[in-house]
Amino acid sequence: MATDSQTRTKALDELDRLDQHIVDCGQRIAEQRKRLESLMHSGGDIEDSENLLKNLVGSLGALNQLRKMVLSEVHGTDR
Repeated sequence: MATDSQTRTKALDELDRLDQHIVDCGQRIAEQRKRLESLMHSGGDIEDSENLLKNLVGSLGALNQLRKMVLSEVHGTDR
């Protein structure tokens, strides 16, 4: 059976991983917005680019929700 300390350590490790994924996803969103803007200015087909951007934004939202859950777990094991 895992101790509170082990559980907290695992949750903190997961939090670190999530933070990195959130940063990476934010960077990808910024890059995709630039690509989309470039396509819009050049008159290219933007549908796929828009869909990818929406998916990335959705992924960022899901990562942030998961981060909240893990953060709550970290605070819950402090008691």
